[in-house]
Amino acid sequence: MFNSITISIKIWVCLGILVLGYFASNVFGFINSRKTDYNLRHVSEYLFPASHLSQETLTSFNDQIKGYNDAILTGDDTLFKATSENADKAKEALKSIVSLPGINDAISKKIKEAIEDLHLFTESAQSIYMNMAINTADAEKVGGATLLAKKTEELRNRFISFKNLFIEELKKELTVTGRSVKEQQTLNMWAFLFTAIIACSLTSVISSRFITRPIKKAIEVMKEVADGNLTKRLEIKSRDEIGEMGKSFNMFIDKLEKMIFDISRDADELKGSAFNLNELSVSLLSGSDQMA
Repeated sequence: MFNSITISIKIWVCLGILVLGYFASNVFGFINSRKTDYNLRHVSEYLFPASHLSQETLTSFNDQIKGYNDAILTGDDTLFKATSENADKAKEALKSIVSLPGINDAISKKIKEAIEDLHLFTESAQSIYMNMAINTADAEKVGGATLLAKKTEELRNRFISFKNLFIEELKKELTVTGRSVKEQQTLNMWAFLFTAIIACSLTSVISSRFITRPIKKAIEVMKEVADGNLTKRLEIKSRDEIGEMGKSFNMFIDKLEKMIFDISRDADELKGSAFNLNELSVSLLSGSDQMA
């Protein structure tokens, strides 16, 4: 079937193979990069915000505790409004982490427990520390303050663990993503080279077998015919322009050979006639001499 296709279409087929190879390498690169895209989205939509919010939680909680200490030392009960606001900021930051897409269920559960514990801690701290700030704390309140101090360290350690967890996951994910990008670049390069080699090889085979090789054969036969060898013929099986040229050339050589054969035969006949005329002339001349 390919033999009957015209040369222009064969050239377009070769170009199409090259374009298809380039397109295939791009598709492979696109599919291969989807994992990296997922990792980057996971970092941008979850790990990076979670790291920032966990740091914000710890900062707000530390500001809350600092406000309690300042209020007790100075006796300024107006500072408790700021401590309440800092507690709300910490809780909102934790709630924002829970609402992030991709968060682990176990981590989400721990953060929700921390939110509840922070809420209970803040209610107790606001009451006990305010009484201590205005010098109305009794022994019971002082004992409660001791428990709050322990709860403070417990909550701080939990918030620090959240922060460290997200930061470590972020570092790990960025490292994995960076390594994955390098591997994908290398793999894409090899895939492109492999596709390019296959496409170029197919193009070379098609152009060599169906275009350049028939042309070379035609040139070789024409050279031999030009040197006088009329027995050569173009053996081209394709039905494209080169095949049509080969058929026409073979017909031309056949007619030329027949023409030369006819000319040679006519020359032989003329030579025979000339010989007969020469003998006749000799006979006539001999007869004339005898009569004389």
